[in-house]
Amino acid sequence: MIRIKEKVQSALLLLALLHICSGASDRSADYAPSRVLVRFKPSAPVGIVQLTGLQRAERIPPLEKVTSRQANVDTNVPDVALETRIYEITDGANVLSKVAQLRSLPHVEIAEPDYKVHLFKLPTDPGFNRQWYLPKIGANVAWDKATGSKKVKVCIIDSGIRMDHPDLAGNIETGWNVVHEDDVPSANPNDRTFRNYNDTLGHGTHVAGILGAMGNNGKGIAGMSWRVRLLVCKFIADSGSGYVSDAISCMRLCREKGAHIYSNSWGGVKFQKALEVEIKAIQDAGGLFVSAAGNSAANLDVTPSYPASFDAPNQITVAASDATDRLADFSNFGAKTVHVAAPGVNLLSTTSEGDYGYMSGTSMATPVVAGTAALLQAVAMNDFNRTLTPMRLKRLLIQNVDRTSWGPNKLVSTGRINAGKAMAAMIAELQNGAIPAPQPPMPKVSPPLRAPPVSVKAPPPRSPIGATTSPPIIGTVISPVCGASAIRGRPANQSTNFGPKRHAGKAVNGNCFNDMIARPFTCAATDPASSFPWWTSSLESPAEISGVRLTTRRECCWSSIGGAIVYVGNTPWTNRKNATNFTECGRVPSSGISAGRRMTIKCSRPVVGSHVAVYLPKTRTALVLCEVDVMLKNPAVPSSPKPPMVPPSLKKVLDPPPKNGIPPRNRKRTPARQTK
Repeated sequence: MIRIKEKVQSALLLLALLHICSGASDRSADYAPSRVLVRFKPSAPVGIVQLTGLQRAERIPPLEKVTSRQANVDTNVPDVALETRIYEITDGANVLSKVAQLRSLPHVEIAEPDYKVHLFKLPTDPGFNRQWYLPKIGANVAWDKATGSKKVKVCIIDSGIRMDHPDLAGNIETGWNVVHEDDVPSANPNDRTFRNYNDTLGHGTHVAGILGAMGNNGKGIAGMSWRVRLLVCKFIADSGSGYVSDAISCMRLCREKGAHIYSNSWGGVKFQKALEVEIKAIQDAGGLFVSAAGNSAANLDVTPSYPASFDAPNQITVAASDATDRLADFSNFGAKTVHVAAPGVNLLSTTSEGDYGYMSGTSMATPVVAGTAALLQAVAMNDFNRTLTPMRLKRLLIQNVDRTSWGPNKLVSTGRINAGKAMAAMIAELQNGAIPAPQPPMPKVSPPLRAPPVSVKAPPPRSPIGATTSPPIIGTVISPVCGASAIRGRPANQSTNFGPKRHAGKAVNGNCFNDMIARPFTCAATDPASSFPWWTSSLESPAEISGVRLTTRRECCWSSIGGAIVYVGNTPWTNRKNATNFTECGRVPSSGISAGRRMTIKCSRPVVGSHVAVYLPKTRTALVLCEVDVMLKNPAVPSSPKPPMVPPSLKKVLDPPPKNGIPPRNRKRTPARQTK
């Protein structure tokens, strides 16, 4: 006992010396400012937490169920050595110096900052208004065997989900909110917000739709897996980032619920041992960890980024490809680190507005792979009474791709995922106990046996993809991705300019960055010394406008836009007196737009107009708009060529021929189309 005290005293002396020499403050915003991730060794003495200037601050309690790995834990091992935990720094040291101090102690196994991670999405213009990626990867062929199963649990760790979305609600099992942003307390099991995992950012809802939107229900789109039990964990805040500690909390919650597959469309942090340990724990529990490669066009073999670059047996990392099977120009890659590619450009899916929209990124490619894995697991569990290991799922996905010309130099697998091939290979293995010979490439379109209501239509001229089969799009409003609406790049004007580089066009240039301290000229801004400021732009032609989405600055002064009025009209707006000739769509609350977030101003009813104006009835106040997007009802699209002939075998599973281009069940409402 005396010897232990001497060791602790020596360690504390070293700690004190290190603290005196480390007076620098934390300058980085890439990690939490006052907490660290720590795991102590079994040799740690009693009281080590307090003696090292820490206080336990973990917000999610330990797992209620004891995993097989923990079942035979030595009761003599200190509680702090059982797992990585979150600790608040109590002695005033900054994070980096505290980490250095802890790593120098003999009783510390892991000591790391609690880094922020970021979402991997790319806002872009809408593409084709169909799910081109489903036949591209042979989803139709896989659906011949199964369209999903409620036995399979998939964990989506993201920004939450639109809980009442008509295409998702039936597949949601449960969810949690563990968001912790800056100094705002996070949710805990005793807080009502712990169960409020509703998505206000939109990223998680889009990911969820690609993976598990309900199929064959006459609504919207079909996910990769039509029937699945979604476990949703919200750890990404509306800022678009979240902390590793909260991601770990999500992993533990889903592991407790028995998740088979984990979809992770986030990353971009340095190596973190704590995160690697949790992925290993997921492996021990039988979970496949699917991660996005990232959107920096970087070679991860040379420049690692985590969690994508972990070399875990149960992990598969996903790059993004386009409709012509080229590597997306934004996608990360790596012949040793990135396993497969999957469609990730212009993917149609569910949105947090309750309708459907397009997004691109490795974030979108990841749920394609996770959803395919869910289909394989569904057949194994339903038809063979087997649960595939994550390593076997990974092998099936990697070995059964469509080879691409660039794949051998940039991917482990050499190509893009093919769900139909993987399904055939798995069934052959389970039936015969042997790995089948390589299969020929799957056709671009194959008639499904149990497809959702579909219509066959030729693509527009010079389309990069062939004729596709996809469900009708139900909904009345296209909710644009930020910077991708019908007024992007259109002429704009405002009452005054706060310098020549903050002109009105900055609000319709497609750049949604809204930190004017980091980039002073990223937003449109009027002169703060002027009064009653306004901003205006126009569409190419009149359309039914259902609302306007405003993005203002996030780092300061977001309340100044409070009370702004959105108008729609058919003549140019030149001054505030024009309001008498315009229709008011709606107003920004007097409190403004909280923390510069994106706010939707919905019209009480659609207004036909060609001009949009934002007017701020205040004196000596600047109107700051970083991006303005319009929401159109039933936007028109160019007509397509005559549909191709439909084979008799396909006619059996299709709805009767559409009348005037409208499927029978939808003739009373017009399917939403893309905004050009």
